[in-house]
Amino acid sequence: RGFFSIQDEASQLIGFLVSPQKNTLIYDACSGPGGKTAHLYELTAGQAEIHAIEKTNKQIEKAKESFARLGHSNINLVHKDFLEFCPKQKADKILLDAPCSGLGTIRRHPEAKLLKKASIVESLLELQQKLITHALSLLKPGGELIYPVCSFETEETIDHLTWLKENF
Repeated sequence: RGFFSIQDEASQLIGFLVSPQKNTLIYDACSGPGGKTAHLYELTAGQAEIHAIEKTNKQIEKAKESFARLGHSNINLVHKDFLEFCPKQKADKILLDAPCSGLGTIRRHPEAKLLKKASIVESLLELQQKLITHALSLLKPGGELIYPVCSFETEETIDHLTWLKENF
């Protein structure tokens, strides 16, 4: 009925890290089914301008259903690859929950130990860096990029900070 949404604790914390404020422009890049987007909406009582960018049809449909169920009517769903998203306005905040190896979810998905190969981390690095670079280009001066990943691999986390310092 839209009384609540179920999220794990880590997902809930992301919204608080974004710390969305009323009357701000927020892009949720790679928004998936929209759980974090909905939380951002709720944290601002619907008073922020939120754009959820997602490229897959399945996730867009899930987000539409979820937002309708929750009564979140003014979230702008953008069906597009974030790397092709070129808005006219720069954002105050961008949440970039980039595709990652998912190795941080092994507790909930122990089969990942058998199904994932070490090369998955390396294969995602270039995409993650492209997404970060694009996100930075869409931020207002003084804006914030929030980059949560569920992986604890240094290549997907700390190493990006080193890369940023060397390239920006």
